[in-house]
Amino acid sequence: MVVSTLKTYLITPEVTLSYFQTLPSILESFSPDYAMYRSANRAFAKDFALLCRARNITCFINSQGFDDKALDSVLPYFDGIHLKSSAFFLIKHFSSQCMVGFSAHTPQEVQDALQNGAHYAMLSPIFATPNKGTPLGVHILQTLDSHTLSRTFALGGIDTPLKVKQLAKIHNLYGFASIRYFLGEK
Repeated sequence: MVVSTLKTYLITPEVTLSYFQTLPSILESFSPDYAMYRSANRAFAKDFALLCRARNITCFINSQGFDDKALDSVLPYFDGIHLKSSAFFLIKHFSSQCMVGFSAHTPQEVQDALQNGAHYAMLSPIFATPNKGTPLGVHILQTLDSHTLSRTFALGGIDTPLKVKQLAKIHNLYGFASIRYFLGEK
């Protein structure tokens, strides 16, 4: 039996009042190590960060959907910022201020992001997921060296415990991130 040491990373769907009201029970049930606010709805961003920090969950804000002024007003409440691949040029800027995560879609993007100051990278899509193109497959993770894997989260289509077990077999993989996995029942 594989004992999972994978770190878990909750990513929010679009945040509504209903979702935010259920978030404490989701956090209680799954106890993620990390959480990302990935929503254009800015109304709950600060409260999300405070909720995570009260539970010792390292929290990030996804820069997508926030203009500079809005981002500046909420970033201090978060441990870090998560950048999409089109914002690669901002890694060095933010890494001097806070932790930086990065969305990558190839092993080379993972390596480039980490070498340029990102604290972690998410490689996706690993499994099939709606509207995300052809999955890379679990085998793509095995092309990364041990040090790179130790700072990489698998992302994309991770919605069942069986898929998590598959990922747990990848030696040195840091963890997995998901939206749908954390919407299910534990």
